[in-house]
Amino acid sequence: MICGLKTRELCDHCLGRLVARIGHGYSNDQRGRLIRESFGMQEVRSADCKLCQGLFDRLDEYAVSVKNRLEGLSYRTFAIGSRYDPTVIEREENIWSECGSEFAEPIKVEMNREIGKRVEKLTGKSTDTRNPDVTAIIDVNFLQVDLEISSLFVYGRYLKYDRTIPQTRWPCRKCRGKGCKRCNFTGKMYQESVEELIRKEFMLATGAEESALHGMGREDIDARMLGNGRPFILELKRPKTREIDLESIEQATNRANEGRVMIFDLRMASKEEVRRIKEAEPEKSYRVTIEFPEPVPCAKLLNAFGSLRQSPIEQRTPTRVAHRRADRIRTRFVKEIELESLDANVATIRLRTSSGTYVKELIHGDGGRTKPSLAELLAMNVSVRQLDVIGVHDEEGEVDGQGVEGN
Repeated sequence: MICGLKTRELCDHCLGRLVARIGHGYSNDQRGRLIRESFGMQEVRSADCKLCQGLFDRLDEYAVSVKNRLEGLSYRTFAIGSRYDPTVIEREENIWSECGSEFAEPIKVEMNREIGKRVEKLTGKSTDTRNPDVTAIIDVNFLQVDLEISSLFVYGRYLKYDRTIPQTRWPCRKCRGKGCKRCNFTGKMYQESVEELIRKEFMLATGAEESALHGMGREDIDARMLGNGRPFILELKRPKTREIDLESIEQATNRANEGRVMIFDLRMASKEEVRRIKEAEPEKSYRVTIEFPEPVPCAKLLNAFGSLRQSPIEQRTPTRVAHRRADRIRTRFVKEIELESLDANVATIRLRTSSGTYVKELIHGDGGRTKPSLAELLAMNVSVRQLDVIGVHDEEGEVDGQGVEGN
């Protein structure tokens, strides 16, 4: 190995990087110097190195460029990335093929680390290679620095009182968001959404360019979300400011949307929590007002409730969402169901179901696509007048839930 390296003309950084995984407490240039001195090898300046060709002489220059690019941006942690001419990577791989790569470290890893150390000193900020607030990516040939600003994530719960708005922005089906006569050139099926009402104060506070609302499920447009609220994480993309007053934002949001949307239990969150929110399958509770074509005896209705509790519910993808959901049969369960009131041909019921239950279809049957349904058990048409979600039974909601059930 050493004999082959003697003819390679490598600087101490590139020589030491071949054994970077051996031992601790040394930088790569220190390792390279020890190897060179131990085997009587001639010193090679970075500018004359056949691998890096002077890149390590420019570490301070790269660091200053990064510092200048970060000025005016609010951040606590950063990471460094770098781009190289493909010939640099090719030269390194050629050396690995001859000398082995078992203990080697790629040039970009050392460059990123060494530039990061210098940027820390210049800015007083800390490096974080796992979850940085911002990543500075340097093109080492052209000294260009691009910034990848990490999203800001805020957890909360929301209540929705307005039966006319969807949870998230709904692009126009005809123009797919581009704008047309059907959507009055807005690109949207609905002019407002829970996301758009919630995000306004956050966008103003952070200067974010875009946002995305990640909810733990979603309610129908014409359903209210009451009880302990629905968990959500608001992702604020490319924010200019990361230090925000959540209490003030909560108060301003709730004042602006009184009677329509309310948010609470705000706290900072992480990208990992988005995945947990999206994958969660909590049971949910509902209050539903239903209507029959004729009066139904209480005993008959209660008997049907008992059958729903005892049977698995087989639900084929509902007709109303078949255009955007896979057509398959899902098995769901009714955990609890009780009668709140019955007045001739109108009843109000409360029920708790497994995650993903299509409650409207559980009531009216969707032309036989949900079996059994309340309509099937009663042998008559049953329609849904109103539906409210009154509980999302996730772990945090069960412990800390607040909000109102509504009437």
